[in-house]
Amino acid sequence: MKAAAIIAFLLITMQPGSTSQIVPGFLLGRWIIGKPFYDMSPQPIGIDAKQEHRLIGANLRFERNSVSACGANIQVLSVEANKYSADEFLQAYHIRPDQIGLVAPVIEYSFVSHGLSAICGSPEAFEIMSDGKDAVLDVANDYLHLTKVKISN
Repeated sequence: MKAAAIIAFLLITMQPGSTSQIVPGFLLGRWIIGKPFYDMSPQPIGIDAKQEHRLIGANLRFERNSVSACGANIQVLSVEANKYSADEFLQAYHIRPDQIGLVAPVIEYSFVSHGLSAICGSPEAFEIMSDGKDAVLDVANDYLHLTKVKISN
């Protein structure tokens, strides 16, 4: 992809509370899925240790209208963005944003696709939560830290 096209994609932003047909510019690129926040977050409800192990260290790649991980590519029909204050986040998720490494306000990105929107053997759909600086992958109350892979010139 040409540099101008990449820059154009990166300039695309979503307003909280909106729906878009493309992945937000902040998320575009490759991320490495890290270890979950165990100490303070609720226990996972939909994945087991084997599924969690498969997620840790995997690459998560966001493109304009798809997400790829563990050899699977999910075509994204739309992305919904919802903004939460610290209190709203606590009410919705029963944890504070700082317990999973985020600072309020937090934007939750929900991905809508045909069929199952699960990754790396997880039976659950996934969401990305971000404070604009850091990002966390949420799969069934398993909150896994995401690290953006920087592209070197």
